[in-house]
Amino acid sequence: MDPVAMEIVLNAFMSLCDESQAILVRSAYSTNIKERKDCSAWLLDHEGQPFCGGRFSGGQYNNSGYGPVGARILEKFGSTIQDGDVFVMNDPYLGGPTHLPDMSFLKPVFYHGKLLCFVCNQGHWADVGGKAPAQGVVGDATEIYQEGLRIPPVALYQGGKFNEDIYEIMLSNMRGPHERAADIRAHLAALQIAERRIHELAERFGVDDLITYMRALIDYSETRLEKAILNGPEGSWCATDYLDDDLGSDDPIPVKVQVCIQHKPKPNIIVDFTGSGPPARWGINVAGHGTWQMVIGVFRNLLVDETVPINAGFLRPFTVVMPENSLINAKPPAAVGARTETTYLVRDSILAAVMDAFPAKSRAPWHGVHGVGFSNKEGDRYFIHYQTVGGGGGARTYKDGIDSVHEVLNLPVEPMELQYPVRGLRLEYITDSEGAGTYRGGLGVRQDWEVLQDVYLATHSNRHKKPAPGVSDGKPGAVSKLILNYDSDNPIVLPRETSNYPLTKGDVVTVLAGGGGGYGDPLKRNPLSVLADVRNGKVSIWRAADIYGVVIDAKSWAVNESETESLRAKGIAGD
Repeated sequence: MDPVAMEIVLNAFMSLCDESQAILVRSAYSTNIKERKDCSAWLLDHEGQPFCGGRFSGGQYNNSGYGPVGARILEKFGSTIQDGDVFVMNDPYLGGPTHLPDMSFLKPVFYHGKLLCFVCNQGHWADVGGKAPAQGVVGDATEIYQEGLRIPPVALYQGGKFNEDIYEIMLSNMRGPHERAADIRAHLAALQIAERRIHELAERFGVDDLITYMRALIDYSETRLEKAILNGPEGSWCATDYLDDDLGSDDPIPVKVQVCIQHKPKPNIIVDFTGSGPPARWGINVAGHGTWQMVIGVFRNLLVDETVPINAGFLRPFTVVMPENSLINAKPPAAVGARTETTYLVRDSILAAVMDAFPAKSRAPWHGVHGVGFSNKEGDRYFIHYQTVGGGGGARTYKDGIDSVHEVLNLPVEPMELQYPVRGLRLEYITDSEGAGTYRGGLGVRQDWEVLQDVYLATHSNRHKKPAPGVSDGKPGAVSKLILNYDSDNPIVLPRETSNYPLTKGDVVTVLAGGGGGYGDPLKRNPLSVLADVRNGKVSIWRAADIYGVVIDAKSWAVNESETESLRAKGIAGD
């Protein structure tokens, strides 16, 4: 195999996925896709195995879930698959998407009558039905049936012929059908450009060679990962993090992980979640492939770079042990809408466990996830607005955590105010919200919205009781909160999981997103770093003394070195 040619083909595959995703972003109606880029594009070979994805597809594309989707389509439709077919699905229990709003589209690509591969994309839709607007992403459902329309792999197009029945069933069960129709057209346009680029590659390299390159990329990813494992540490590490509670219970739910990396007999990674909690009664569960996706995403970042595609080969060195019918390996009909509350803890637990083994790339746990949605019906049409809020990132072993870090793009206030009766009032850092440490966690964020008419509120949020923990004597970040009319005489603490909560015109919703966990003893933090944080309004002068043992003169804004040395010598600050 010519390595130069394979590198050219790899970059061509990645580029066509990037282009396909860009078409989806520029054409979609759902705000989550067009403004926040909560979408992805990837490729499956003719056997349904994932072999490449886009550079900018983020957390949605980790491919471990998409092999089962391809296999199910081939199993279900088999020899009847033909040029012009388009399949659509969103069932989290069949692989691929991890909750119902993530709608996936797959199209087989033929060249001169031969099946080459499948081009695929996925996007987070604003609504897919369910008991309340945006219910598919909210955590207060008790069964997946309440979260929206659940679609197994079905043919939206068969041989180029549009399946009107499937289309009508979908739109008849979703709010905002006109907008969802526009989203469908965007997905189809993105598939078409990807198909065109595959045809161009087939013309350039030939069908047989192109298929050979697809297979070679799968083996290439396995080889690169194995080499990276051999160049890294061996050992076993463990950590436990906690979800705040479950419906009707104040007991926290553990996410427990043990990571074992071995060089012999073959390079392998075992990630064992034995001891994690049972399935939750509300929608914070994760189907097993969602946990797989987080595992793969973590180790891609720890061990290789973006030049290595996540594909079927990348999965081969892994063994992931998940208790049957558990929080992180749920079975139908468990609700999964707010599954990110758990998947992010899966990621945080792994990173905390291996932080000292991979000091250059790991981090302490972060703020969690916080989503709010506003909706109402205007005439015969709904408006549905949903967005998430960034918070404090976990500290690194060598650097502070990122202030206001986010999994996807933040929604700009201008398109929000243009499209919805919601006004953005505030977006600012929260002083003293960081997890203290030798390197501190990132600051949390306060974000406020005023509703300009009567609407309904939906929320999902975590780390309200169990903040992001610190690592190696680092301190936890601040907890998160959701509050109605925070600055009024009668503020109301909102449920962290709710839907159809009525708001009246003029109400203000506030999200206080927590801070990231710290790393190392706060008493060992460089006093000049503490001074810089105080000067920048990130840490108060009182917290500097109480937690970091750094005394700062309020008039000169300078460190009092003698008092700082004396205070730190007592060894009581930071407790």
